Amino acid sequence: MSPKARFWTVALGGGALSAVLYLTLTIGSLGAMVFAYVAQLPLFLVGLSLGAGASAVAAGVAAAVMLMRGGVEFAVIFALLFLLPVVLLVRQALLARTAADGSTEWYPPGLLTGWLTGIGATLLAAGALFMELYGGLESLARAVAGQFYDVMVSASSTKPSVADRAGAVERMSALMPGTAIASLLAMTVVNGSLAQGVLQRFGWNVRPRVDIAELDLPVHVVGGFALALVAGMLLPGDFGYLARNIAVVLLIGGFLAGLGVAHCAVRKLGGRPWVLVLLYVAALILFWPTLVLAAIGLAEPFVGLKRRLARQA
Repeated sequence: MSPKARFWTVALGGGALSAVLYLTLTIGSLGAMVFAYVAQLPLFLVGLSLGAGASAVAAGVAAAVMLMRGGVEFAVIFALLFLLPVVLLVRQALLARTAADGSTEWYPPGLLTGWLTGIGATLLAAGALFMELYGGLESLARAVAGQFYDVMVSASSTKPSVADRAGAVERMSALMPGTAIASLLAMTVVNGSLAQGVLQRFGWNVRPRVDIAELDLPVHVVGGFALALVAGMLLPGDFGYLARNIAVVLLIGGFLAGLGVAHCAVRKLGGRPWVLVLLYVAALILFWPTLVLAAIGLAEPFVGLKRRLARQA
């Protein structure tokens, strides 16, 4: 097969497969959600092996399938939340330049993290602006939280009071949009990592695999988090609500940087890989390890734990 034929075959097939994986959600089965979680994987496989142009073609095919299957609104939401982040991240990940010694310098993983969090914050802000036409983002979050709470209560024998329900809905909706976008970004990171691992296994990768221990979080992400946190505490109404949820999104950057510090510590201090496995499992199951890692990652540009570890090694 010629390179041109391979390009179009893989790009078109990858886009169609991505759409099919996401459309398994329409089956209504919990098991089908697993396939929806990896809907971005074919796009990453295409882009990280054939280039940013191939990922754009694949994304266009996936969007076209969604348009035919679910209409304009369904296709636009899918394109913004699932396709656009992949295309942008693949483009940035494949940027490279030649260093003075003749080696290839790839786009830094820390800046990729900056793009990831920036995409998430932008999507959340755009969604909040759009939702002003329908009563606001917070109102929507409360409605969704209320429906979810009612479903949970209907499956139990408890009879909560009106005040109990109102309190529960308030707590559930407080950070719901930011948590949803952060979860989406986490899925994007997992899919991208899986794709790069598979491609490297078969020698099809364009860029060498990213070493998370080398991830240095850009200071502007830390500054954005601090600004959003302060604005969330001081601003009233919708502006404060949006700022608090943007802070949640930017925590993903801190979490990834915290994982970078953890990888560096285990490597420099002679630890075993199973320590990292336990850390990942704890972060997946529990809340506080994730928060601790995010705090470490946000502090790293100022504390320099990795530099100190390097001096001790």
